[in-house]
Amino acid sequence: MQMFSSPKRKRLRRAGILVEAMAGVLIGAMVIGGVASLMIGQIRGTAHIDVSLDAASQAAAAVRLMNTTLEEAKSVTLVSPTHITAYFPVVQSDGTYNKTTQDPNSGLGYYLGSVAGGPNANSTTLIQQQANGQRRVICSNVSSLVFTLPLANTLIVTIGTSESVRNFKGIGLFLTRQITLRNN
Repeated sequence: MQMFSSPKRKRLRRAGILVEAMAGVLIGAMVIGGVASLMIGQIRGTAHIDVSLDAASQAAAAVRLMNTTLEEAKSVTLVSPTHITAYFPVVQSDGTYNKTTQDPNSGLGYYLGSVAGGPNANSTTLIQQQANGQRRVICSNVSSLVFTLPLANTLIVTIGTSESVRNFKGIGLFLTRQITLRNN
C-alpha cells in the first residue's frame, strides 16, 4: 500500500525547511558579525599601540640628541625647570677643546616654546636654540619636561610625550636620562 503525503504535510515540511534556513542565516550573520567585531577591535588596538610607540620614540630621539650634544658641554645653567642653557669649551685651532676655558658665545638652549617665539612653559614643543639664535624643533607633543641639576656636572632630563591620531590618544612612556658633562 502506497502512502501519499497530504498537502498539509507538504506545507509543514516546507515551513520546517524555511525555519531551518532562516535559523542558519541568522547564525551565520551572528558569526560574521562576531568576526567583524573582533577584527575591528584588533585594528583599533594595533592603531593605539602604534600611536603610543610613535610618542615614545619621539621622546627617545629627543633625549638621545640632547645626550649627544650636552655631554660635550662645559657647564649647564638651569634657567627654569623647562629651560636650560649649555656652554661649551673653547675650540682650539686644531679642532680640540680647551677644557679649561668656557666659550661665552657658545650658548645652546633647550626649552619648551615655539620656533617663532621664545620659551613658554605651557608649550608642547621642545626647541633647541643655537648661540646664533637659530631655533629648531626637537620634539613635538611634549606632555611633560623637567630639567634638574643635582650636581655641577650632571643634568637629569625627564620628558614625556603624547600623541593623538583620529580617536586614538597615545601616551609615550616618561623617559629619564642622566647626562654627565665630560668637559666640566
